[in-house]
Amino acid sequence: MMGLGFAHAMSYVLEELYPNDKDKLAEGLTRELTYYNTENTFGSMIAGIVASLEEKKKPTMIPSAAT
Repeated sequence: MMGLGFAHAMSYVLEELYPNDKDKLAEGLTRELTYYNTENTFGSMIAGIVASLEEKKKPTMIPSAAT
């Protein structure tokens, strides 16, 4: 039940990871639109874990995270 809201939250991470690659951005958003059910307590933790996994998928780091 969190798919659309989660994809919106992750869109900021994906836009920073793939600023000039519309295909990779679309692929990432499609990946995040899948249905999953959770409660609010774990929602932020899941977003953090997925953001970390998305960063590992990309060979270079986000410039702001490099410090």
